[in-house]
Amino acid sequence: RLTEKTDRIPEGVIRMHDERTHRYDYDNQHRLVRYVRTQYGETQAEGRYIYDPTGRRVGKRVWKREPVHWSETQTELSAR
Repeated sequence: RLTEKTDRIPEGVIRMHDERTHRYDYDNQHRLVRYVRTQYGETQAEGRYIYDPTGRRVGKRVWKREPVHWSETQTELSAR
């Protein structure tokens, strides 16, 4: 399943070319598995989400575009 949200500048605003697109990908159990944000046609951020066999999110990996390079962070969630 794919869901996409696009934000556009309202009519009458002078800023141009500031279109952002947020893309959300879900698996067949309706869990978010991927998120991508683009602006000016280029990927600005991407996230992937990891689930355990019981369906709990146990981690995520995020890539963000910095002005000069890409950076990566990874988060593992601990069981309580």
